Amino acid sequence: MTDARFATLLRRGVAEIITEAELLRLLDSGRILNLKQGFDPSAPDIHLGHVVGLRKLRQFQELGHKVTLIIGDWTARIGDPSGQSATRPMLSPNEIRNNAQTYMEQFFKVVDKDKTELRWQSEWFSPFTLDDVIKLTSRFTIAQLLAREDFSRRYSSGNPISLAEMLYPLLQGYDSVAVKADVEFGGVDQKFNCLVGRELQQNMGQSPQQVFLVPLLIGTDGHQKMSKSLHNHIGIAEPPREIYGKVMSIPDSLILDYFELVTDVPEQEIAEFKDQLKTRSVNPMNLKKRLAHEIVRQFHGKEAADQAEEHFTHVFQKREIPEEIPEIRLSFKSLMYESLHSRKVFEIATRIASQMGMSSDERRALQIAAALHDIGKMDIPDRVLLKKGALTTSEWTEIKLHVSRSTELLRSLGVSHEIIPNVEAHHEQYDGKGYPRGLSGDQIPLGARIIAVADMYDTLTSERPYRRALTDAEALDELQQGTGIRFDPAVVKALKQALTVETSSEDLAQDLAEIGSFADIFHMLLAAKLSKSHEEAKRLLRQNAVQIDGRKVNGNIVSIRNGAIIKVGKLRFAKIVDADK
Repeated sequence: MTDARFATLLRRGVAEIITEAELLRLLDSGRILNLKQGFDPSAPDIHLGHVVGLRKLRQFQELGHKVTLIIGDWTARIGDPSGQSATRPMLSPNEIRNNAQTYMEQFFKVVDKDKTELRWQSEWFSPFTLDDVIKLTSRFTIAQLLAREDFSRRYSSGNPISLAEMLYPLLQGYDSVAVKADVEFGGVDQKFNCLVGRELQQNMGQSPQQVFLVPLLIGTDGHQKMSKSLHNHIGIAEPPREIYGKVMSIPDSLILDYFELVTDVPEQEIAEFKDQLKTRSVNPMNLKKRLAHEIVRQFHGKEAADQAEEHFTHVFQKREIPEEIPEIRLSFKSLMYESLHSRKVFEIATRIASQMGMSSDERRALQIAAALHDIGKMDIPDRVLLKKGALTTSEWTEIKLHVSRSTELLRSLGVSHEIIPNVEAHHEQYDGKGYPRGLSGDQIPLGARIIAVADMYDTLTSERPYRRALTDAEALDELQQGTGIRFDPAVVKALKQALTVETSSEDLAQDLAEIGSFADIFHMLLAAKLSKSHEEAKRLLRQNAVQIDGRKVNGNIVSIRNGAIIKVGKLRFAKIVDADK
């Protein structure tokens, strides 16, 4: 093997190697190296962000080395805290197994299956005793763990950190001991965890593993690392046209990074692209088309890549209507169910705010948050959202995710920072047992405490798929029982006072007009429901370009006939069919 080959292997798509000199010595030794790659099957799909590291594993395999793939069926129950600002939800064993199966199928689209050994953490952690746990935890101090940037940030801001999360780096580190890893691969956000494994190996008499860190691929939003939870990902199992279209949507500033990290385009050619972009001698769209073709071909083959490119040219460059228009079964019942609820919460919250003497700025922030507090539910399947029976554990987890989906979408749209906390915290409880952060009392923004009461009052007094509507008196009794536990006593008291005071419908209408018509809010809900990703939803909302039968509708969905053709922004045509008929 030539020095040039080493240079490409250890330079392109590499952020840091600890230690490079020792890794070079191992590569020169002629020994087959054990390359450790662990993953938590917290989601079933692999995206291009994962591919950056997987491509490196494949390159090492081509030199004769072996990959040990560790499925984190224990650590997935905790949730990797790397880069997180809040505790992540635990997964059930069944969810982990199901996700792992899909993940492995996609993993071997990149990595050579014949040169990979599959291991489950439960092989060594299931027999663990309390004595083993104590011995493992005794090797590190709380001070060492709090030195982690994400733990330190959460601790300083008063956000909770569970003991289970503190165990995460120790468990991942012990994996290296269990498989006797020579090299561990990970993103730069995994550096702390990888170094824990290196230290544990030394403590237990093994040679310390080398740490191979790759850059984090920025997602389609152009700002944050690619992540399914941030809705800025490109999944490798997605249809060719979807992958092609998403690649075409990335900012021009990411073109070179994507070429370097997820393609085999020679470095000399990438350098030429860089010069062309710098001198503006090339249209960035042409480079993106080359990039999109390379990526689709990698996972779906050349024929699929050619077809995806042809589709993009006809539909998005020549503005032609595609021959095949996907049919979306949209539940108008679900849309109206949630949009009417949001309007009623808006009205109730406004009346409570009047009783509590909120300033005009506070009142405005509350009203916008109340109107949009459940926008994330438009991404939840109707079978879950409108289910009449009891929810399963996984369905309840899906419901709770609407809070993060709502806040992510509002942040991406540049909604004011005074508004978002009211949306983010409206499911917190006064006693600290709510979600997503476990805030209590005055830690919860007043606007969120008001929305919580208004939300529950409307829920109780409205007909729901799973029960009858309660009377006003019954609803107030229910709220009173939760006072001091789920709800702020002062807010419940203000609601009771508000219900005895006549409020002009004209005043409420004026308030609503000041923050934008209700049809605009409905438009936003529809956009989120139609979109396959929040990235597309926010693009649609920014462009404010929805067409029905060729007629542009400026922010107002006036009507949608059954079977209408709708053009969403610049990037999607769909035939809308009422799912309730």
